[in-house]
Amino acid sequence: MDSGMTINYIILAVVGTLIILWLLYNIVIVKKIHASNKIRKRRTLASGTVDRDDYLQKSLTLIEGSSSKPYKDETLYNILKNSHLSTQDTLFNLNYLLDEMLNFLKIHYRVPGLEIVFDIDTDVPVMLRGNAGLVSQLLINLFEHAVLASKIGVVDLQISVLKQSEKEISLEFKVIDSDKRTNQAELEAKFTDPGISSGSKLSLHVAKLIVEALYGQLLVSAVGGRGNEITFDLLFKRPSSIEEYHYAQPAPQVAGIKALIVDRDPEASIVLRKLLVPFMPKVVVVQASDFQRSAGKIDRSFGLAIIDQKFLDRKTIENLRTNSELAIVASEGLFDEPQHQLAVDYHISKPFTLERIIETLTIFYGAVSTDKDDVLDVREKVAGWDDNRFLCDAEIEPTPNIRSDDFKIFEGAKIMIVEDNEINQKVIKGLLGKSNIEIVIAENGIEALKMLPKVMPLDMILMDINMPELDGLETTRRIRADRRFETLPIVAFTGLNLTEEIAKMEEAGMNAQMAKPMNAGKFYTVFKRFLGFRKS
Repeated sequence: MDSGMTINYIILAVVGTLIILWLLYNIVIVKKIHASNKIRKRRTLASGTVDRDDYLQKSLTLIEGSSSKPYKDETLYNILKNSHLSTQDTLFNLNYLLDEMLNFLKIHYRVPGLEIVFDIDTDVPVMLRGNAGLVSQLLINLFEHAVLASKIGVVDLQISVLKQSEKEISLEFKVIDSDKRTNQAELEAKFTDPGISSGSKLSLHVAKLIVEALYGQLLVSAVGGRGNEITFDLLFKRPSSIEEYHYAQPAPQVAGIKALIVDRDPEASIVLRKLLVPFMPKVVVVQASDFQRSAGKIDRSFGLAIIDQKFLDRKTIENLRTNSELAIVASEGLFDEPQHQLAVDYHISKPFTLERIIETLTIFYGAVSTDKDDVLDVREKVAGWDDNRFLCDAEIEPTPNIRSDDFKIFEGAKIMIVEDNEINQKVIKGLLGKSNIEIVIAENGIEALKMLPKVMPLDMILMDINMPELDGLETTRRIRADRRFETLPIVAFTGLNLTEEIAKMEEAGMNAQMAKPMNAGKFYTVFKRFLGFRKS
């Protein structure tokens, strides 16, 4: 082979090598770009900025009144296994979130022998910033397991503050069930990765993934002979000072009232007493067996009795009524059939919470007035309103010292409540129970539209916003499109309290917006505005 041929072979080899290297380089670059795009796509889907391929079943904002989970477990499993889910900074109300969890359990399960107890420290803030949808899914998944595992007994939720700073707060959650059959190894196995599957094991593993995605840690413990304990911590941002929620304070005279507690569950009695004592120091817990033996005969020193409906019948209530000053409150468990035929003064739903206790006390004994001008009665101010402008919650001044009896001045009025959450229905009906106001209930917007022509004339509609099938905004638009209902007062009663959401309510044709949880004084103020012209 001559030198010329050798040089040609060398040149061809070099060129071939360069071409191969160039091809390999491009293959690597294309793979990197593809991988980068996949990661970016996952992160985008996980952060909720787009909603395609059914990756997210719903918005990352908790759906108020929803009868389903915020997300499918399979969807969350795929997202959380393949990418980091960015933490959202959404303002939410912890009370609403827990109520929605209870509503989900009540709709999907019937466990009459089971009690649910909330033991929430009073320094746990109501308003938090974080990912409400994921926290809701987490609690629903854990409580589903606890309810099914317990069947009878108690499922206990404990929430306390671990640590806090000016901008952040870390909360510890404990879910304790009554399942005495599961040992430590079996319990730990329930939270391991089930791979591609569905059912309770996937649900529990997703709960663990959610905690980790929110920078927390989940631990499980099978406490011999007592049940299972699931502990996890979550970090939240603190809301701004104007976003914080402060409960109304019951009127000072409540401190002089002696209260009686009778409940089927000792843990529920302990929690109820802890919630009452800061407002009324004289609280007596009577064992259910002792109360039943005495057939409800108690001394006349009691002014308030909160008694499990299981221990109330006609004869017992008659014995209690020998004390004409006694306010009788029947408590009912989440899975109990309500006993509304009982001749009591009020019904309260369990699990007991600070919010429900304050509502009960303010209904009977009034609240501390926040009116700086005590001389000018809010009743007179409301009676003088003659404008038709939209009224938002921040502008509604609560009428001081309002009790359930005060709503009797609206006797004969007829209102419709459009609300899919049974707990919220009970709260409103409990407040208005003595008023002789005729109440019509619609479970959602579709039902309200069908019922409306049949139940007219109405004096007012109380409208929830987030409901299945048809939300409150669209329901209001359709009502306003019918000339027969152009002037019918429609008041939003909702957990949505952001400026942009309130603007949508006004644009839809609502007359006012009241924020949950219920404030009896604000209810009275709004009723006076829209019903007062008939009842004054």
